[in-house]
Amino acid sequence: MKQITFQCTLLSDVIINQRSASTGNQKTLDFIPGSNFYGIVANKFYQPFNEKDKSSLNEEMKTELFTLLHSGKLCFGDAHPALNGERALRVPAAMFYPKLGSIEECYIHHALTGLSQEEITKLAQKQLKQCRNGFYVFTEDGTGIPIEVNKTFAIKSAYDHNSRRSKDEQMYGYQSMDKGLSLIFHLTYDEKAISEPQLNKVTDLLNGKHRVGRSRTAQYGLVNIEKTSETSTITPVPFQNGKEVVVYADSRLIFFDDYHLPTFTPKATDFGFRESDKIVWEKSQIRTFQYSPWNYARQAYDADRCGIEKGSVVVIKLDDKGEIPPIYPYVGVYHTEGFGHVLFNPTFLCADGNGKACYKLLKKEKEESSSQPRIALLKDKEEPLLKFLYQKGETERILTIIYKEANNFVRTNKEKFAGKDQKEFAAQWGKIRSLATQCSNKEEIEEKLYTLETSYLTHGIAAEKWKESERLKNLTDFVDGMNKAIGKNNVPLAVINLASEMAKVCSRKNVDK
Repeated sequence: MKQITFQCTLLSDVIINQRSASTGNQKTLDFIPGSNFYGIVANKFYQPFNEKDKSSLNEEMKTELFTLLHSGKLCFGDAHPALNGERALRVPAAMFYPKLGSIEECYIHHALTGLSQEEITKLAQKQLKQCRNGFYVFTEDGTGIPIEVNKTFAIKSAYDHNSRRSKDEQMYGYQSMDKGLSLIFHLTYDEKAISEPQLNKVTDLLNGKHRVGRSRTAQYGLVNIEKTSETSTITPVPFQNGKEVVVYADSRLIFFDDYHLPTFTPKATDFGFRESDKIVWEKSQIRTFQYSPWNYARQAYDADRCGIEKGSVVVIKLDDKGEIPPIYPYVGVYHTEGFGHVLFNPTFLCADGNGKACYKLLKKEKEESSSQPRIALLKDKEEPLLKFLYQKGETERILTIIYKEANNFVRTNKEKFAGKDQKEFAAQWGKIRSLATQCSNKEEIEEKLYTLETSYLTHGIAAEKWKESERLKNLTDFVDGMNKAIGKNNVPLAVINLASEMAKVCSRKNVDK
């Protein structure tokens, strides 16, 4: 088997619903299933043969179409988010991390065997939680880099063509993947069954701009697909008798039982192994899915697709006897639509003697404010409306910083203003607030409060009390910090907010409450 790599770039927001239902809360997938690319090629192949000239479809053409689209010899893989040309993988379900801790401290479920009672007790206290969502690029240096798939939710309304307005009581919501996302998928084929000209034909049909997902006739679904690398060869995976094989589901897996019904409990033979090999269920971590695919040609739903979700991990114990047949990384059914791709014994599922993962998953970086980059673009605009929007955004940013730092000051220093002088401090904070309202910048605040011998906090009764417990130093540090964060002209506003909060705290009967 051989494979070709393609890059898919979202030129607009794309909707790939998790369920085919048209009502209820609809969420989008964070990847593009291979069935979408399969549909692009199938539509191009069958388009010339419409209802009027089906007679032109001779036996040779039928054989070619069957080989390319229906024989399973050509597999369209799922498109996952990419980072620097590397295709990401769904976080393995066998990875666990402490519930109140960081994902950087990760454990491998099937490696947590043979531990001492003391180690088991420590792990129980950490309350390990399963990793379920997100994509990671696993690098050669033992790091898992997260990739964020940004999504947008929009409210839409059905259109009444007769009255040429929105229909009453026909509103619905769409969640979509944001445009600009780069994804990578693989096209896998059997070089013995598919010739080079046939493969080139499929590649040409995939290259270029296409529409995928829901609401393609509106503003959604535009993507650009292009081939990115040369053809590579996939060889069978060798195994040793008596060993355990870890199988990672890179794509969703669907298996049929002996009665040709979907099953969530496959056998080792479904993965290409022998009858004597057994799945170790207590070491496996399996998540499932179910949905009904919509058949556009028949205008009806197909049978439910029930299977094992991507990211699941299955552990198989190999028998000591007999020869293991060559195994390719495709299992189950519906390979053409992107189902069935697995990885055997991947390095990112290795662990040390204590069950801790050898790979370190990095935490996702949280953006301070999703609107900040857009606000910054308005800074140098001359239009009055854009200037107004920039000022509103800056005001919100400054207030957020002030509230955060004022709350930190109150939480850290409120105990220093407790005790028998508590009411006196409340009055002094009220005076500080009054003085701050008369100032327009940092220098005036400092002169009014503490830089001069006649300043409010450096003479009289207040001076001695504010020197104690570094009360005055804490206030000056707050003022200097606000000067760096929001500028000297906004320092009076910060002091006003701080003094108001501290006056409330000191007015209470018990500061600790």
